[in-house]
Amino acid sequence: MTIDRNDPRSQQPVDLSDPSALDRVLTACEVELSNEHRKQLRRFALEYDEINDGKVPTFAELVTFARPRLLPSEG
Repeated sequence: MTIDRNDPRSQQPVDLSDPSALDRVLTACEVELSNEHRKQLRRFALEYDEINDGKVPTFAELVTFARPRLLPSEG
């Protein structure tokens, strides 16, 4: 799935406490919506946060960061 980085919604920080926000990211990553994938996505968001000095990832950043980790064959 291509992310339109000019779309203001793609530049919004992801609310990790909102299951529907996580599901939007998982859908963009083209993976199954499951509790295991939601847990992994939260973990990846924390990794992103640590790597980027406390920056909460935007939708586009989290999809870009998480997709290769959720789909190892593409990483």
